[in-house]
Amino acid sequence: MKKLFWILLSATVLCACNDDDTQESPQPQASVEIGVGKLEFLPGGDPADGTNVVEVTSSGAWRLTGRKTWCTPSAVEGKSGDAVTFTADANPSSEPRSEVFTFICGGSTARLLVTQANDKIVECSEDRFDLDSEGGLIRLRMESNVEGFTAEIDPVATEWITPFTGASETRAMQTFYKYYRVAANDTYYPRSGSIVLSGEGLEPRSLPVHQAQTDMLRVDGETEYKGELTAGQMRVTVWSNIPFEVVIPEDARSWVTLASEVVEPEAWSPQEIVLDIAAAADFRMTQVSLATGVTALNRTLVIQQGEAKLLLFPDDNFREYLFGLGYIMVSGDGYLLTAEGAAATELDTYTTLWSKGGIASAEGIEAFTNLTTLNCMYGRLRALDISTTKVADLSKCVPNALETLHVGPNVTTVNFGSSSAWSDGKLYDYTTKSGSYPYSYYWSQSLVLSGENITTVNLWRNKLTTLDVSGCPNLQTLDCRMQNYELMTLTMSASQMGKVTVTKDSTTQIVYK
Repeated sequence: MKKLFWILLSATVLCACNDDDTQESPQPQASVEIGVGKLEFLPGGDPADGTNVVEVTSSGAWRLTGRKTWCTPSAVEGKSGDAVTFTADANPSSEPRSEVFTFICGGSTARLLVTQANDKIVECSEDRFDLDSEGGLIRLRMESNVEGFTAEIDPVATEWITPFTGASETRAMQTFYKYYRVAANDTYYPRSGSIVLSGEGLEPRSLPVHQAQTDMLRVDGETEYKGELTAGQMRVTVWSNIPFEVVIPEDARSWVTLASEVVEPEAWSPQEIVLDIAAAADFRMTQVSLATGVTALNRTLVIQQGEAKLLLFPDDNFREYLFGLGYIMVSGDGYLLTAEGAAATELDTYTTLWSKGGIASAEGIEAFTNLTTLNCMYGRLRALDISTTKVADLSKCVPNALETLHVGPNVTTVNFGSSSAWSDGKLYDYTTKSGSYPYSYYWSQSLVLSGENITTVNLWRNKLTTLDVSGCPNLQTLDCRMQNYELMTLTMSASQMGKVTVTKDSTTQIVYK
């Protein structure tokens, strides 16, 4: 019995020892730490202080969370000892921005704040600052351990270089930051100043600040020459701090010449520009450009010889359209063509003025002698005289309820007829409209057509009651059948008798004059 007791006691002790051996040891708590808590980026995406790397120390594997809209980490997971590089896109907005990233290891976290500025900062990369005429923000970064370290503005520049209080000034880890605002340069000269660094035991040191001039070209004196038909000169004083050239239009170089070469200015300074103008037999006008390469700074000199025949543009829409293109200018009680207008080859009142009902009068168009293309569809025109132009195609001159049409020597065909039984001719216009949908239109009932080189005329399916083609001496073919036999009288010249093939309605009577 004693022997059994000792056996049971030994087994109990052995079991107790086994339980102690299998009991789990306590595990260390998870942890994660990062070398910096904040990263700053400049507007262009560069690190503000040259640092964009975060070193991670953790008790195990870690992962990274946070939005990657404009700032991107090089890794989103890793192990202790890894380094994560953050890169930023350029900031296109007018506001600063920030993002928070979180490193996670088990239940432990470490937060990283990433910020990006929005203002223009000029870095002191070579111990000097160069700004354009618009100015901007200077950030001064210096490594220093000098007591009483200061950065002061040179007194000669305090009117245009000022301390900037919108950003904090910091002194940490022996890195010194100070901000200055450079005002826009409102002068026509470059200017220079400096920021002077000083401190205990330190020789004063100047950091130059250079700002570019505001570019300018100015003309003193009259910019318009109005002279007799005799020879003359136009003299103006041109102030400039940038190179420029005098550009005379090619078609005026035979009578306008530059008397002396233009001198390239080294600083804001004046020089006299003299233009010799030859004698003229009749009125003429041109525009000479002072060209700088910057459109906003260019200037124009207007030269006019003799008395111009003033133009009238009674139609408000047509006049404003031409003004918008720079094709006409006011002169006394009328208007003159500009050089651009005199050279114009195309007018398109339909595309521009459709919403305003087109034009009701094209008076003044005769001055556009270089015109080759005309689009005046869907207007209110009753008369159109393009006899002085080079227009050859009339297809975009209708629909219009034309009652008189005089064309130039390039027009050989007038086709205002329909090409199919269910379509109408083109001599009409819309008189009333509802929004963009016309619902009432006016048909021309009378047409006088003239053109020295017109050979073919098609007016089929219009609603004319009278037609006069006597002003077309070279006419060979005429189709004047109307929709419902409306044409009662066709007037032709005696010289056209027997020379023109006429297709007409039986009710149409031909009258020769």
